[in-house]
Amino acid sequence: MTDPLASYQGFDFRRMWQGREKTIRLEIAIGKDAFQGEARKRLLDAGAGFGRLLLPLSGLFAEVAGVDLNPEGLDIIDKAGSNLDPLLLATGNVYHLPFADGSFDAVVCSRVLHHLSDPARAIEELLRVTAPGGALLLSYNPRPSLGTLLSDLNPDRGHRQALDVWPLTRTSPDFLQVAHRPFPVYSSTQGHFEGLLSEQGAQVERKYASGLEDLFPFRLVPYRFWETMALEFEPFPGFPSVFVKLRKGGQLSSLPRLDSILRCPLCRLPLGLGLHPTPSVVGVICPHCGNVGEHQGRVYRLRISK
Repeated sequence: MTDPLASYQGFDFRRMWQGREKTIRLEIAIGKDAFQGEARKRLLDAGAGFGRLLLPLSGLFAEVAGVDLNPEGLDIIDKAGSNLDPLLLATGNVYHLPFADGSFDAVVCSRVLHHLSDPARAIEELLRVTAPGGALLLSYNPRPSLGTLLSDLNPDRGHRQALDVWPLTRTSPDFLQVAHRPFPVYSSTQGHFEGLLSEQGAQVERKYASGLEDLFPFRLVPYRFWETMALEFEPFPGFPSVFVKLRKGGQLSSLPRLDSILRCPLCRLPLGLGLHPTPSVVGVICPHCGNVGEHQGRVYRLRISK
């Protein structure tokens, strides 16, 4: 089964985030604000990367899990989070998460949806693994914004060759592909994105804005200003990124045991795997459909193999 996904295998995200401490601190602050007062039993970081948010937010929860398309970052989290117990890490396709329905009461998905050609499917899947009454924190790239304007003015991005429609800021479609190479990155109007949420029956509780702190000359402004803007004011147009806190309908009840939530991403039936770190690579085969994966350390590599 092949899905339209951008693979970042081998891409050095830690290097990409060097020198962007303000943005990292701000997104951590947004995450902590969004999940304060929640039941805070179990967090899923969907698109966990190298743990930029998962590790700092882990202290708010009794249990944490991370999923990412590629295993390199998860191996970094496995080592950096050696003091986290329990910790569940799995490679997975965001359209086919390897978890049971209602496995988490908190889900964060930062800087992922704008890399997908079908964000509606991803939102549906994120809601599936969220327990009734649980909270989700999703980010997206809105347009028009100062971010799209700067992209339009940047000749090095090669938009004229990459886009069917030019420029991003003034075009009318709700959902645009920004570039074909090296990765397909998408931009959505606010109305289009909130329409996707409404179609899934998710209730928007709060919005946060960020991204200007990462742009020159705004990066010269003290961090405290951007934190105050994000946490104490409603977002106004112009910010390159928006975080939306959602609530899944229903009453929150007890979660399934962490060591029982792993599912085959292809057939969604139980794999019968517990949380047992292994020093060497161990093969994993779904007893129901034969999908093949593997397990090493605390990382379960469960992407669809067929």
